[in-house]
Parts: sequence; C-alpha cells; structure tokens
Amino acid sequence: MCLQMWFDWLRSASCLVAIACGFSVSAAAVAGDGILLHRPVAIDQTHSGKTIVVASRGRGSVTLLDRASRRVEAEFSVARSLCDLAVHPDGRHLLAVDDAAHELLILELANGRVTVTKRLAVSRFPVDVEIATDGSICTVTSLWSRCVTIVRLDTTSAGTLPPRVAATVALPFAPRGQVLIPHRGQAIIADSFGGRIAVVNTDSGKLDLVRELPGHNIRGLAIDPAGRRLWIAHQILNHLAQPTRGDIHWGVLMSNGLRSLDLSRLLDGSHELLEDSRFVSLGDGSRGAGDPAGFAFDDRGRIVVALSGVNEVSVLFDDAYRSRRIPTGRRPAAVVTIPEASEFWVANTFSDSVSVVESFETPDDSQPSAGPSSAGSRKLVFHDLTLVAHDIPLGASRPLTPAERGELLFHDARLSHANWFSCHSCHTDGHTSNQLADTLGDGDYGAPKRIPSLLGVRDTDPWAWNGTVKQLQEQVHRSVQSTMQGRAIPAERADDLVAYMRTLQPPPGLADSKTGGPFAESVARGRKVFSRQGCARCHTGRTYTTHTSYNVGLADALGNERFNPPSLRGVSQRSSFFHDGRAESLRDVFTTHEHQIAKALSGRELDDLVRYLQHL
Repeated sequence: MCLQMWFDWLRSASCLVAIACGFSVSAAAVAGDGILLHRPVAIDQTHSGKTIVVASRGRGSVTLLDRASRRVEAEFSVARSLCDLAVHPDGRHLLAVDDAAHELLILELANGRVTVTKRLAVSRFPVDVEIATDGSICTVTSLWSRCVTIVRLDTTSAGTLPPRVAATVALPFAPRGQVLIPHRGQAIIADSFGGRIAVVNTDSGKLDLVRELPGHNIRGLAIDPAGRRLWIAHQILNHLAQPTRGDIHWGVLMSNGLRSLDLSRLLDGSHELLEDSRFVSLGDGSRGAGDPAGFAFDDRGRIVVALSGVNEVSVLFDDAYRSRRIPTGRRPAAVVTIPEASEFWVANTFSDSVSVVESFETPDDSQPSAGPSSAGSRKLVFHDLTLVAHDIPLGASRPLTPAERGELLFHDARLSHANWFSCHSCHTDGHTSNQLADTLGDGDYGAPKRIPSLLGVRDTDPWAWNGTVKQLQEQVHRSVQSTMQGRAIPAERADDLVAYMRTLQPPPGLADSKTGGPFAESVARGRKVFSRQGCARCHTGRTYTTHTSYNVGLADALGNERFNPPSLRGVSQRSSFFHDGRAESLRDVFTTHEHQIAKALSGRELDDLVRYLQHL
C-alpha cells in the first residue's frame, strides 16, 4: 500500500472508528485504485422535499440528491467518518456525528452546498443523533462509552445553532437507536446489542428508568403518527429452540419483526412492558426477513421497513396485517418516506447506492407479476399494490477486497435456511447479542451457551467454548451448515469470511472509552491483584487467554466443566459472563461466584480489580 493510500485509510477509518459504527475496518478501506467506498448509513430529506441528504460512513461525506431528477447533485467531505445525520427543523442545518473525532457536527445547507459551522466534542464513539421537534435540543448516543449527551441548540439572531453540552447521562448498556418524545422532555434509548430500553429525562439530565424487552438487535425506533405507540424493529432468539431445519424454517429459533408498545405503559415503570403490546412478524415459513433495520411511517399509515439481511424493503399496510416486499441494493439500512408522494428512499450500505421506490394502488383485475420495467429498475405488481424501484449509485465503484466480500457474507441472512438470520444476527456488528443459543458448538444439544464476541477473534484460538475448533475456516463451515442449516459454502467464500473476521479489533475498555483517566492508580493496583490471584494462568499475554481448556468448577447443563477461557480484552463491554451468562456483572463474577479467588478480596481490592478489567 502506497503512502498516500495509507493516509487515506487513516482518514477514512481507524479500527476503533469501524467498531464504533459496527463494521470492520476493511469496509472503509481503499483498494489498489484508491477509490473510497461510500457505505451510506443514514438518509433524510430537506423540508422543501426537493433534496435527499445521505451520510456516508466510509467517505465521511454528505451527498445531496435531487428528488425530481433522481441524480446526485453534489458530495461534500465533512468528517473522517459519519454514523448518523438528521435535518434540523429550521431547514437550514444538518446535524451529524463523527465517530472518529468523537464530535457532533453542525452543518449548514445553503445554495446547494454543505459546510461545517461547528464541531462539538461529545462522549466518545457517538453513533446516533436525534433532534427535538422544536429544534431546541438534540441527543447523541455513544456506543462504547455507554452514555447519551444532551446538547442545547440555541438559535441566534443570525440563524446559527451554537451547541453546548447540557448533560451527559451514563447508561447501563451500549446504546445506539433513540427517539425523542414530543412535549415530554424524555428520550427513549435502545440497547445496541441486547434488548434493554432506557428512558432519560432531557430536562433534568437524569436516567428515569430501564426496561427489558425480550429481544435483541434493536435497529429501528419510531413513535407512530398518533403519538401513542412506540414501534421497535428487532429480533428474538429462542434459547430453548435448536438450530434444526424445522425450528429455523418456522421462525421458532430466530424471529424478525416489529414490536408495538403502548407508550404510556412503557414510561410508567409500574406496568408490565408487554401489556397491550403487539409483535408483527416480518417473515413466514417460506420467506424469512433477516435483520430488520430502519423503518418509517408514511402519510397513508403504512410502515416501510428495511430488511437489511435479505436486501429488500417491506411495505406494511392495513394496520400492518398485510405486507409486500421488493428488492433494493445490498444491506438497506435506513428509510425516509416522502409525504404526499407515495415514494420512499432507502440507503443501501453495501451497494454504495440509494433506492427510490414508488408505490401505486393496483387495479382489482391486475395479476401478480414481477420483472424489470426499464434499465436499472424493478417492478412488482401485486393484486393490491404496485412497487417500482430504481437504484441511484452514489459514486464510482471498484472490486472488493476479500475482507470486504467477507463483510457482505457476514451480514447476509441468505446464508441461513429460509433467510431468517445472518452471522450478524447473533454476533451483532461482530460483537455479541448477549443471548444464549443451543447450537452444536460444544458438540451436543441441551446446554445453551452465551454467544461470544468476535471482536479480536483472530487472536483467540482455539475456538468454541470447549476449544475443539482449531481453524476459523472450520468454525465458519460448521456455523453455516449446522447452526444456520444453510448450504455448504465454497472454500473461497469461507476464506473471505475469515478475512473479514480477522479485521475485527477488540472494543475499548469501558474505562478507556470515557474521556479523562482519573483511575490510573486504581488500575495499577488492580493489575497487581490480577497477578496475585493467579488470573494470568488462564488469561495471559497480550490476548489475555490461553490455548487450552480448564476445569473452572462451573458445569453446564450436561455436566461439562472444561472450557476455553475467553479473552479479557474489552471484557467490560459484555453484559453477562461465563459460558451460560450466569454472572450479570464483573463484580458478580468475584462476589457471588467467587471465580478462581485464591484469597478473599477486600473492598478496595475488588474495586481495583474491576477497574483494571474495565481498562482492558
């Protein structure tokens, strides 16, 4: 790689940048011809409805598209990497988050140009920005630092938006998606990996409550137009099911859908969360809908959902009891609907494109049909709805590297039987959904195991909880054929998947992901406690693991006691511990379970040890 390409790579994505957005560094890298991939992740429209704005992670740019001509008007480089973007209610400004620089960007949109007017430091690894309907505040969720930043946006006489941080609220999980509740002074914030939901008071800067949803991979949140219900796109993994063809085929093992919750009951912690709730399945036995992502309501009461794992969008109507689907580009991630236009626009992350889909009511005598209607477009005619899709490239393309091809496969639910789930479905963004799964990974059914993180997986051989897998390619083949019940993949595709997995770097420790370092002395003392207690016998070297298995005195449901120790790098970013998740916190590991404690710990020693582990 030449020097200029190396600088371009550093500009577009460091390893931690890629992890913060949930993708490997390879996806934003530059191939031999020097073309940066766009990797669009967010889409919105200006208030006039004439311009579509798209944020690209790979290029750190904002692209403007003309709605009428369906052409790219201009592209403006504004950041090292972008994870989200939203249009401010004043119509003049855009807000975006740069996860590489850990900043909120205030962008001005004027005369067909986008310029940066202000950069504001926020909590590290920002991934999502949401703006209040009156434009007075915005909230920024930060993944690995586990917090939300509340930012005041005070409009000046000159029409600028000088931002200031009003509060930073710590959360008990790594957040991503969020929605602000109009006129309530509250934000609903979702777990990026598991199923927890937090309610934060944006006026007081306090955490009001935390609820738990049976599910994971929350990738879409929206309040319905009536303002009464919260809709959530997510998946549900059933740890009591087994990855047999039957359990997969009927959505018993993994289901994908939209959950509708009564908003008032959600905000009232005394009510059962699922009381008066509804789950809308997005797939059936013949056609799964792996990895639902962003969605939006249109002005006709329909819901448009991106099915990122199967490269389609689904249009739900008749109170979400009927649906129709049409293909888009690869990995549709975000959707924006155009009021009174019967069309919606979709950002396709892995195609570096945007799809515009028009919908029409179909005459009663029409027969279902499918096929191309013109060059670069698709038309599907159903008995009740006609959908026409057209793809718009955002820029020049290039051949993908092996790791980039592997990234596409990792997020492709079509590898599984009936398209119900992808590798990403369990190993969310390469990390973990923090669920239990009863696979054949340990050689038998009957003892569900915690899904491990794959961040840093290249350095943690052997693999599987019992340490029986010696090559990552072997694990890939086993996962596709046994866990996913998919067809055997060629050796070169397995090599691509492994190439991608090898790019996944460990997440930062929780202590290091926050700004400042006031605990250096505690970390130093904790390192000594770690050594005195003999922890390094199993968790050794720079990877904090070893190449063998040990009897740790914690048997699984089948009586197995020997397990391969997981790496402790980024251990503080997990929400449960041990093979079956029986410990709910790092403190619980040493207090409730007294894991491998050679000598009782004092209160300060325990604090120091936990602080040291949070530093890794």
